[in-house]
Amino acid sequence: MEDEENKEPVQTEVVQSEPAKAEPVSEPTPESVLPKIRTFKTDASSYIHHNKISDLEMATKSYVSQKGERETLSQINYKKIFLVAGGIAALAVVGFVGYAYINGGLSRPEPVVQGPKAPPKFVQTESETNISYTQANPGSLANAIKSELGKQLQFGTANTLWIKSNSDYIDSKMFIAALGWEAPKDFVDALEFDFNALIVYQSPASPAGGSANAPVFIFKTKDFIKSFAALLEWEPNMWQDMKPFLDLQNIDVKTFYQRTFTDDSIKNNDARAFTAAGGKLLFEYAFFNKKFIIISTSRGALGLVLERFLTLPPQ
Repeated sequence: MEDEENKEPVQTEVVQSEPAKAEPVSEPTPESVLPKIRTFKTDASSYIHHNKISDLEMATKSYVSQKGERETLSQINYKKIFLVAGGIAALAVVGFVGYAYINGGLSRPEPVVQGPKAPPKFVQTESETNISYTQANPGSLANAIKSELGKQLQFGTANTLWIKSNSDYIDSKMFIAALGWEAPKDFVDALEFDFNALIVYQSPASPAGGSANAPVFIFKTKDFIKSFAALLEWEPNMWQDMKPFLDLQNIDVKTFYQRTFTDDSIKNNDARAFTAAGGKLLFEYAFFNKKFIIISTSRGALGLVLERFLTLPPQ
């Protein structure tokens, strides 16, 4: 026992080995490194990371974009469908109409017959009357106008006479021929086709003022100077053409051959008057704006028409 206690402990030496030195690693050269390739995926990842876009936002934008494309595609498809369907329907209708027309199923539409067009009104009137005459009876037009003169309408009013022959309105040349006027050719040639005839209803006038109700004939001239010269030429025999409308009671017409026209002015418009020996006005003509010639047996009727011309000038 003592021998065991007296034994000295055996010391074990631990030999530490030095760590192996790492072999130096050579740095890669630029030629040995693979180049980085830029792709859409890397750009998208960089954009999402840089702008901090969440997956929810990405999903929302993708849904909205796809929905808009679907709606646009749907609209385009509908338009195409409607266009194609409309074209087919139109072709079907045209084909049916053509087939029916060729086989007698359809007839041509009857032409629309329009009635004769009335001439323009140069002056506004309170009433209108249609009168007609026959070319076989030369005096029928003058008698129709005198019949309207015999009516008693409200004083101070005017009645337009629309004159027809065989349901057609006559023009100025036909009107002059129908009344048998022997107007100079230059006067007739210078007139427009349109004219107006009317009756002015007045209270009984004084002996110097002409008859009560009076006819008024309105012509439109294309050449004022030519028309005026023709009227001066017509003056010596003009009373004979106006005779059916003149009040010649107690007047000797033989004196008319020595009578001449005198200058007058009505509503500041030039006029020429023909009077009997006692000063009674027989008829008169006036001008308006060097475009219209107005003839009447009453100075008052001329004044009424000219006043209306001034209020609403004719075209």
